[in-house]
Amino acid sequence: MNFIIRRYFSSNVIKIKNNYNNETKEIKIGEISSLKRTFTADDVKIFAKLTGDNNPIHLDPDYASKTRFKRNIVHGALAASLFSTIIADQLTGHGSIYISQVNNFQKPIYVGDPIRAEIKVLGITGKKIQLETTIYNIDTQNAGQETIAIQGPAVVYHPDIIS
Repeated sequence: MNFIIRRYFSSNVIKIKNNYNNETKEIKIGEISSLKRTFTADDVKIFAKLTGDNNPIHLDPDYASKTRFKRNIVHGALAASLFSTIIADQLTGHGSIYISQVNNFQKPIYVGDPIRAEIKVLGITGKKIQLETTIYNIDTQNAGQETIAIQGPAVVYHPDIIS
């Protein structure tokens, strides 16, 4: 997985002293973290087995070819799970707890197509961090042009916020 952090300067900064690994990090309002991923047919099969969601739109190419999508699509929940990866492993770090997440599904994500998940820090209230979450489809045929596939707000609680 590729990981990219972009930082924007702001007077609104919090510090998190992570009790798991004893590291201190700063998070700024406006900060953006993202990662790229391509879900394979095997990834989708594993997710279907774990969740019991065996909808043929995700798993059966013959079935999918007869739908408006024309090919298999990734489970929306599988794609949205990338937000958890960014939050826990990159942005706020270990100890983060989801309070809420809204996913507005705007376009399908096709099996085998690259996507980019992005989280932007919108605000900080006490130990809660308000986020904007977005997943973009990456059009490799069109100079990497990105279109929104999933978008919505999220709130994360982190017990180790110290300022």
